[in-house]
Amino acid sequence: MAQNGDWFAKAIALASLFVSIVGLGSVVISIRALRQSEDAALASLSQQVISDSMDVDKIFIQHPEMRPFFRDKKPIRPGDEGYDRAAAIAELRVNALDAVLTFPGVFKEDSWRNVARSAFRDSPIMCEFVSKYKDNYSAATVKIAGEACPTSSR
Repeated sequence: MAQNGDWFAKAIALASLFVSIVGLGSVVISIRALRQSEDAALASLSQQVISDSMDVDKIFIQHPEMRPFFRDKKPIRPGDEGYDRAAAIAELRVNALDAVLTFPGVFKEDSWRNVARSAFRDSPIMCEFVSKYKDNYSAATVKIAGEACPTSSR
């Protein structure tokens, strides 16, 4: 009878070992699937941000009169002709930059920080927009705007 008990205990131990191995295999497969999902999500995010950036660039083709407010440091104030359009473009550009700066693992962070710094340095209306709505943006975006924008824009 003791031998039957030993056999049964060994069978239970082997079954437990088998279940543990299968469970471990399931964990490994789940981790791989999660990484693939994460890679797919990051690729999708990257494509969306690039698409949004291209849409903003298309606006400058459709409305070339707006370009100086974003590339040549030309100021524009409320009440000026084109102010509402320039403010809307500023919001689009800041949103696109904020998305890139919020997810530094997706994009080369140093390159995009330089792009953002230049964008804020060259656009008083973008500086004004971030200053006015800074609670809506990431700390990285607000910091870069603070560094790049002239003091009078903040």
